[in-house]
Amino acid sequence: MWKFTAADGEVRTYNSANVGSSTVMEALTRGPTSVPDRFSFILPGSKRLITRQGFFGDNSDVLPPTPGIEAGGAGFGAPGREYKVAGDCLLQLDAVFFEDGMTVGPDESGLFERIAAAISRQRAAAEDIVDALQSGASIGQIFEKLRPLAQERRLHPDSWTFVMAAVDTLLQQPQESLLPWFASYLIPLRVPLRRPPAE
Repeated sequence: MWKFTAADGEVRTYNSANVGSSTVMEALTRGPTSVPDRFSFILPGSKRLITRQGFFGDNSDVLPPTPGIEAGGAGFGAPGREYKVAGDCLLQLDAVFFEDGMTVGPDESGLFERIAAAISRQRAAAEDIVDALQSGASIGQIFEKLRPLAQERRLHPDSWTFVMAAVDTLLQQPQESLLPWFASYLIPLRVPLRRPPAE
C-alpha cells in the first residue's frame, strides 16, 4: 500500500495485491501447485525490491533456470506510474498471507475479508453446480449459474479467476470431467485462512 500526496494536493492511497491471482487462489482452495511458481508467490529465501516505482523481482534467485524464461521480472505497479507524486510517499506492507494460511499485517485495505469472501462465493457456486450436474443439468444451464459471478466482476474481482477457469473447463473439457472438476472446489481448504489471536 502506497500513501502519497498527488500533484493536486490530494492525499491518495494506492493498493496492489497478488493474492487474487488464479495460481494463488488455486493453492489456497485446491492444494499446492505441482511446480514451484516463479511469479505468483514469494518463496523462502527469495528477495524483492519494493520502491515508489514498483515491485520488482521473481523467484529466479531461489529456483533453477527455466529454459525460455528470462530472470528478473517487474511485479506490481506503483503510484509513480499513474500519478505525479508531489509530496512524501509512505510504503506499507499491508497484509501477508503465509503458506500455512496465517495472515498478518494491519490490512487497512480489507484484503483478508475480500479473499475469504471470494473463496466462500466460489465454494457456494461450485456446490450449486455439482448439485445441478448430478441432476443432469446441461452445459448451458451451468453457464447460467456462473453468470451472476461474472456480472459481479467489478464488485467482486477476486471471484473472476474462478469464473474464467470454470468457463474454460466447460468449453474445453469432456462432459464426464466436469463433475470432478467442480467437486474439487468442495474439499476442505488446504490452508484455512486465519489471523493471529487478538492480544
